[in-house]
Amino acid sequence: MTPQTFATDMQAQGFDAPVDVQRPQGWHLESHAHPFHARALILSGAIVLEVDGIQRTYRPGDIFDLPPDTPHLETVPNEGGVHYLSARRASGAGA
Repeated sequence: MTPQTFATDMQAQGFDAPVDVQRPQGWHLESHAHPFHARALILSGAIVLEVDGIQRTYRPGDIFDLPPDTPHLETVPNEGGVHYLSARRASGAGA
């Protein structure tokens, strides 16, 4: 999926326009949750999300999806950082 296709799809589904996010290798964010639905397209690098004790690594071309209020941890492995497009949709908006 191209970044433009992702942006078009997200907007059609009621998400805000995607924003560009970059995190350095070794970056980590302890357990937290967002009050919004988050979906992201990985452009380069890798990110590990842990939800309910299960870790999953997302790499270029992968899309991660976090419904509102989903507790999770975020870690960028020591592989050179991560670059992704992230879209948000307010809780209760869209389908």
